[in-house]
Amino acid sequence: MKSLIPPLAMTTADRLEDILRDHILNHSAGYEPGAQLSIQQLRREFAISSTPIQQALRTLAAEGLIEIRPYGGAKVRVLTPTDICQLTVAEAAIEVTAVRLCQGRFSAATIAALRQCLMASRQATTEGDLRAGYEGNVRFHLTLVAETGNEPLVEMRRQLANRMRVLTAYPGAYHFKPSLDEHERICEAASSGQADKLIALIADHYRQAAGRVFRTVSEGIAMLDGIGAERQPDPFALLM
Repeated sequence: MKSLIPPLAMTTADRLEDILRDHILNHSAGYEPGAQLSIQQLRREFAISSTPIQQALRTLAAEGLIEIRPYGGAKVRVLTPTDICQLTVAEAAIEVTAVRLCQGRFSAATIAALRQCLMASRQATTEGDLRAGYEGNVRFHLTLVAETGNEPLVEMRRQLANRMRVLTAYPGAYHFKPSLDEHERICEAASSGQADKLIALIADHYRQAAGRVFRTVSEGIAMLDGIGAERQPDPFALLM
């Protein structure tokens, strides 16, 4: 079968990373969750040696997008219930930190940008465009963190969004209506400078979002409801 990926003119690991990352994040050219990545296949498709392929795979593995196999090659990562819980807690922790760094104060430009993201996501939801809805969701959260002016914090949040983007491969994984209603309340709290209320809303938003994803792509949400038999504390409540 003819490859859907055009051969590279330059055999650099950086360019290969960009192409593979784009296909993984967009579930295109056969790079859906669980897809196998053979070094031999990649060598044929890109007409390059194994060294830049291995370098690219190591970088993508470090980003959490793929898993390296013990005997060579890799596969596109499939998020487990534990992954989902840990990633959503990390997302919430970054945004709670951002609110505290800003002391709950957001500029008029940021509030306007948040409302624009919210409007774009609602429009995409109305049109049934899952990808556009998700991208609007990502922009909303990145805009919130960007108010800090802390680029490393923004980049950390962006990387988490990329790792969660794999969920768009699952029909129904995102329930946009309740999520957007929660965004509306977050926006209102941000515009009024209510830091404590905003932190509580963000933590609850991620807890609810994680639960909605669990009900769609996993066997249950036990680890969020008392975290199973161990009865560990609710990680989202600990952020408040």
